[in-house]
Amino acid sequence: MYSPFHSKTRLLLNEQKQNSDVNQAFPILNSKTVIQVMSHGTTDCPSPALLLQTVDGRRHVFGGIGEGFQRLMTQSKIKMGKFTNIFLTGNLNWERMGGLPGLLLTIADQGVKSINVHSSNEHIGWACAAWRHFIFRQNIDLNPNSLAVNRLFEDKYFYSLAIAISKDKDAAPLTEEQEKEHEKVNDAAKNIVKRMFPRPGDKVDSKDATSLKLNDIVSPDTTSSSYIIQIKQTRGRFNVEKANKLGVPKGSIRSVLSRGEPITLEDGTVVTPDQVLEPTINGPRVLVIDCPGAEYVDSVLSQDWVQSLSPAKHPKQTGKLLRSSALDNSASPPLKRQRTDNIDSPYDGLSEKPAVVYHFLGKSVNPFEGPYFDWLLKSKDLFKEDCMHFIQHPDYAPDGITFDSAALLNIKLRYLYPDNFRVLQACDAVKQMPANIPENIRLGYGFGVVSLEPAVQYDGRRERSSGAVDMAEIEEFTLSPLKAKLAEANLSIEGEPTFVPPEIPETHLKDVEVITIGTGSALPSKYRNVVSTLVRVKPGERKSILFDCGEATIGNLRRLFGVDESIKVLRELQILYLSHLHADHHLGAISFIRHWLEANEGSDAPLYVMGPWKYFQFLHEWTQLEEAVSMGRIKFVDNESFIIGSSFLADNNRKIDEIERFAITDSPSFFYEMKEKVGLSDVRTCKAKHCDLAYCVSFTFDLSENQKFQVAYSGDTRPTNMFAFKVGQGADLLIHEATHENGLEKEAAKKRHTTIGQALDVARKMNAKYTILTHFSQRYPKLPNIESTSDTGYMSENESTSDYEGESLIPLDNGRTSVTGTDDLKVALAFDGMGVKLKDIEHQKRRYEQLKLFFAEVAEEESKEEQEDQEQAKPATKKKSGKGK
Repeated sequence: MYSPFHSKTRLLLNEQKQNSDVNQAFPILNSKTVIQVMSHGTTDCPSPALLLQTVDGRRHVFGGIGEGFQRLMTQSKIKMGKFTNIFLTGNLNWERMGGLPGLLLTIADQGVKSINVHSSNEHIGWACAAWRHFIFRQNIDLNPNSLAVNRLFEDKYFYSLAIAISKDKDAAPLTEEQEKEHEKVNDAAKNIVKRMFPRPGDKVDSKDATSLKLNDIVSPDTTSSSYIIQIKQTRGRFNVEKANKLGVPKGSIRSVLSRGEPITLEDGTVVTPDQVLEPTINGPRVLVIDCPGAEYVDSVLSQDWVQSLSPAKHPKQTGKLLRSSALDNSASPPLKRQRTDNIDSPYDGLSEKPAVVYHFLGKSVNPFEGPYFDWLLKSKDLFKEDCMHFIQHPDYAPDGITFDSAALLNIKLRYLYPDNFRVLQACDAVKQMPANIPENIRLGYGFGVVSLEPAVQYDGRRERSSGAVDMAEIEEFTLSPLKAKLAEANLSIEGEPTFVPPEIPETHLKDVEVITIGTGSALPSKYRNVVSTLVRVKPGERKSILFDCGEATIGNLRRLFGVDESIKVLRELQILYLSHLHADHHLGAISFIRHWLEANEGSDAPLYVMGPWKYFQFLHEWTQLEEAVSMGRIKFVDNESFIIGSSFLADNNRKIDEIERFAITDSPSFFYEMKEKVGLSDVRTCKAKHCDLAYCVSFTFDLSENQKFQVAYSGDTRPTNMFAFKVGQGADLLIHEATHENGLEKEAAKKRHTTIGQALDVARKMNAKYTILTHFSQRYPKLPNIESTSDTGYMSENESTSDYEGESLIPLDNGRTSVTGTDDLKVALAFDGMGVKLKDIEHQKRRYEQLKLFFAEVAEEESKEEQEDQEQAKPATKKKSGKGK
């Protein structure tokens, strides 16, 4: 689908496949090496990021791997299997690396065997080790590589020199004793990371790394990572005419000269390479400068950005620094490069002026006035005369919608359910670039591409420079063909009277609102983000709770409500509940907490974070890197505090070591305070049948003296009687996972999840008044089939009805039941961005046939795109000449 509209609307209408893939960026220029802006910092993907693609097709990220990054790659159809190096820029914090844990899990599952993660910050290994409670993969070799000041990294096709930008030139050096402790902490962190990502043949124990203690950081490192990228020299072209004149015979002897070695002819004449080769071509230099705030400007200005990248001056690291040899470049196309494997470097003594500079600037840095801008204008002294500068700054960044597929689906769903789906919020940049700025200084927008070889050239045809869009125009373009299809299928809703759902019998619950922010499982997809559900018990009052917080939850919330209204929503929130430690359920929590603290600045109200104790340990550790997250405002409540039935910690087979006792005994418990302050008459948890420290929960809110509201949340689990009968019985609202389709009971049992039918059976046994199903499989962009038959009592051979000391799986009597339909239930399927009152839930099914048509079309489009991708991936075949065999 290609749009005839202008750039203001094309962001939702053009195919991302056409807009973004660097392979298609320079079909005319035949570029060998390109660098592309992937994100200029938006609500969807807040951290700026660049993608450098070298001639062999490998990809290297420079910038931040913020939340939303891997979803951006999926939406843009950029294959992550070629990722080789990640060069983190800026400060080492969640904003710059919050999307990295999820990305590592994804690329490991996609077959990437190894990856380097670089930073000039000394704590990069420590930061990765802090993930040990929720990251474990056997099939990828992770190397968190601290590039100390003036350390040179060498790839096959480029050099990269890390520059540590400091805000405090006079910082006191560590004492000898502190240095020893610092090395001890970092060595222990490296050991933990090795256990988190074991090599083939290593003894594997997923709990091994989690049991290791991570000591506190000795001294904070507030430096900001920036980089000099130097594309390697290309040896000049072989001049056949000169070789013929010198009498150089044809054949393999000419390749010796091409390699840079002299030859001796039969008559004794020595021919040297410079006699037959064109002059060597110097590769361009690119700077990636990340200046987080005005306090870093002096350090940026004082750096030597044209220094020679000499291994004699800078200790060199190579692409072979991985623990296992991982990078197989044998299939790379040949390129005439000046390469050596010894200490000598072709750039020894060569000071190259930058040809391209990317500036990632913090809000307090003025890019067009003052010291930083004056420095930019020194093009004759520092930069090449035609050097291209790309400015990325929060005030000059348009906040356009990045995830087109989800936005288009939102339009379709809003057409069917106008009261339940909000218009997604997008806006233009706060400021416009001043007039009379030199032409070589421009704003760096997402998907703008620079060809670095064979010539330095910018292509902005695919850049995303728009923010606010004409939504009415987009809706007309999107809905017109769908309306025609609905009419053809006799499913048109045109001309129908406005439907007003009747009020529910429980009038005291009429204002309860459920916002399903993310509804997918495992990893973000084009159509569903990972799971997060907001329940606003009394909108406008401090009685809201967030159930789980997948990556980019805060971004999706701001897309739904806009900046100002989302602040109001955050001020209502008192409880952040985390069901378990799988990454898709909590990787958005750090940024969510940071935004909550900002929204509640000036208030003494706490945020109660209720979850597994190991998350509190991670939070305690991470705040050593995250200045913006103040533990003083966060009050942790262990899910074990409200356990019904057997406890994880009471398991006789479980040993609690010293590090585990830290979180349980040394941290004050706020569960009584939380009940009183929030107005809870009851909170109950039970063990979920999913993984270690996974829980189901029920909260009962006091609304008045005689009126209550009970909400039960399953998290990820197999269906259990303890949840249905003891924890959530009689719930006003049940929110239950429904990862697998009916008919996939065997797979659900294997993965320890629930089918749609099994979830509905829980709702029946719980006597839940209203039910919302969420956490759907991301495998296919299809509508979950709520009407099909389900074998609700299926159990795998290794399952037992008494896995939890008598807490049996459903059904209680071990019977096998098949259930079809939902006429006896008030139930709704969750979609990203859906907002429903309880009265809306049972009426979703009235347009189920239209929903099926919508999703059938989406599935058809996806299948067609997949076939096109497969065709494009096939190697080109030469046509036969037709002159016989």
